[in-house]
Amino acid sequence: MADLSLLYLSRRDVESLALPMADVIAAVEGAFREKGNGTVEMPPKPGVHPGPDAFIHAMPAYLKGMRAAGLKWVSGFPENQARGLPYIAGLFVLNDVETGLPLAVMDCTWITGARTGAATAVAAKHLARAESSTAGILACGVQGRTNLEALACAFRLERVHAYDVVPERATRYAEEMRARLMRPPRGAPRAYWAARSRIGVGLAWLHARVVSRRIARALRGRRRVCFAQIGSNDGVRGDPLRRLVLANPEWTGVFAEPVPELFARLRRNYPDAGRLRFQQFAVAAKTGRRSLFTVSARASDALGGRLPSWYDQLGSFDAEHLVAHLGERIRPFLVAHPVECVSLAELLARSGLGPVDLLHVDAEGSDDEVVAQLDLAAHPPSVVLFEHAHLRPAARRELAERLRSAGYRLSRHGGDTLALRPPTEERDVRRGFAR
Repeated sequence: MADLSLLYLSRRDVESLALPMADVIAAVEGAFREKGNGTVEMPPKPGVHPGPDAFIHAMPAYLKGMRAAGLKWVSGFPENQARGLPYIAGLFVLNDVETGLPLAVMDCTWITGARTGAATAVAAKHLARAESSTAGILACGVQGRTNLEALACAFRLERVHAYDVVPERATRYAEEMRARLMRPPRGAPRAYWAARSRIGVGLAWLHARVVSRRIARALRGRRRVCFAQIGSNDGVRGDPLRRLVLANPEWTGVFAEPVPELFARLRRNYPDAGRLRFQQFAVAAKTGRRSLFTVSARASDALGGRLPSWYDQLGSFDAEHLVAHLGERIRPFLVAHPVECVSLAELLARSGLGPVDLLHVDAEGSDDEVVAQLDLAAHPPSVVLFEHAHLRPAARRELAERLRSAGYRLSRHGGDTLALRPPTEERDVRRGFAR
């Protein structure tokens, strides 16, 4: 009598096979080749939709050359993540092409993620330049991981730009993927390790460019703009103002950065121009000398390089804020810098500047203290940009309400909030419609 047994593979069973991504890419490329040769039967997938943005799809296919037939029954429910359940779930059924009998039923979660990443690598292999060394990842979930893993198999990546609407998720992704990609496969040549060891993952590249363009549109038609940037860091990485400042020679403004090492880098990264002021102060509600905590430069080597590339840009009056960012492992490497704190008004006065048209604040949890010093009734800036990600929920709501009450329109970009104040005529029209 024929064997009618059925093999069942759970998600753990499938993942335990540890199938190399290179093998997955080869299988997917073979399937694409069959599709191009016309030896694949794959009808449009039918589906049902039990809820908003939720789906359950049937995806059957028969590959003549591979002598394989099967069906994936897969669901996608966005609300599952809030329930602690996977967004994508389902089963794969493999059939015998001679008898039609089912041979195996297996979980398809890992298969779906790996196949999606492999498909990206196949496309990039044939469409991208062979010497490409930079990758961009939008959304740092499961498929963000498999896509990068697959691209790293096909190219010698040296730089990865990753973005997620949830900054903490992007941070975890950067740490995990950098560590994973720096582990060379068994038997890899020394050159492989050298290339992978240079990988850095940037997190803020996309929303910084979007914000930069929105600021440019808000200020278009104005040749002379006065700006203040509080917490400038080095003036380059993830900085949405840099391109605008360099492209507009009639803009004047002040960069404030209290950390000595970052301040020195900031000065070097901007050309010597009399229109720009550089002040080594912190701006806060409480003036005078305070301790600002940063992470020692030796932390990365001491921890085996397992730190995000931006670790040396962090600075906060609260040491626990840095520990929350980077974990308890960072505590022995915290350094306290005595810095001078001044008010926003004093900073502008020392710089010979009047009211600003553009205020950018990146003060690691103290942004509300700085923005609160603006006189929104007498001198409201056209643009206010601040980091909301590290504010307490109550402070975040209070600050947003204060800006909205002053006529600003708010939009979020990653961990930042951009507040734009329309011209007076437009605000009058909007109020007229409201009445």
